[in-house]
Amino acid sequence: MLFLIEFKVNYRRYTSFATLHKILIHYHREKYLKRYCDGEKVVYNLDLEKIEQDKKYDGFYAIACSDMSLPPLKIIKIHKQISHIEKAFRELKTDLNIRPIYHYKPERIRGHIIVSFLAYFLLKHMERRLRYNQKTQEMVITPLRIIKALKTINAIETDIGGKKYYLKSKHTQLASKLFEIFKVKTMRHIMSLEDMKKYLLESSPTPL
Repeated sequence: MLFLIEFKVNYRRYTSFATLHKILIHYHREKYLKRYCDGEKVVYNLDLEKIEQDKKYDGFYAIACSDMSLPPLKIIKIHKQISHIEKAFRELKTDLNIRPIYHYKPERIRGHIIVSFLAYFLLKHMERRLRYNQKTQEMVITPLRIIKALKTINAIETDIGGKKYYLKSKHTQLASKLFEIFKVKTMRHIMSLEDMKKYLLESSPTPL
C-alpha cells in the first residue's frame, strides 16, 4: 500500500510536517521514506525496496562483529556488557580527563592512554572496596566523590626555625575511610622532614 504525504510550502503546514518529521526520526523510521519535490509540493513515498531488504532481519537481533573467530555465544556475552564499556569511557573522559591529549608521538599517546586506564583500574578498585564494606554502606560512593576525597589528602610545607615541617590538611570523611579500609597509616598533624620521609617509607597499603 502506497503511503503519500503532500503539502504546499507555507508556514503552518511546514510546522506540522516538522513535528511529523521529528516523530519519524524518534522511531527510526525516516529511512523507509523517499522525499522529492514536485513543483511547490514536497512528496514522501514509502521506500518499498528498503522495506523488502530489511524484511530478512525481522525476528532477529543483528550484532556486527569485526572478529569472526569468536563463537556466537561469546559475541552475545560481550555485547551484553556494552553498557559497562560505555560507562567506563564516559568516566575516563569526564572524571579522569583522558582528553585532551597533548602528545603527537604514537608512543607518548599510548603511554598517556595506558596511564589513564591504570588510574581507572585503581579508581574502580577503590569504588568496589568501598561499596562492599560495611563501614561505608550509608555513604554515596561514586568515582567523582572518590577523586574529590583523594584531593583533600594534602600536606602543607612550612619553615619553622630554619627547619622544614609538614602540616596535615583536613580531609573528608570518605578520605578517612579510604585510609582505614586500605590500612594506610595516616600522618600526624605536624611532621618534620625526617619524619615525613620515614612515614612515606613505612606506609604500605594492602595488596590490590
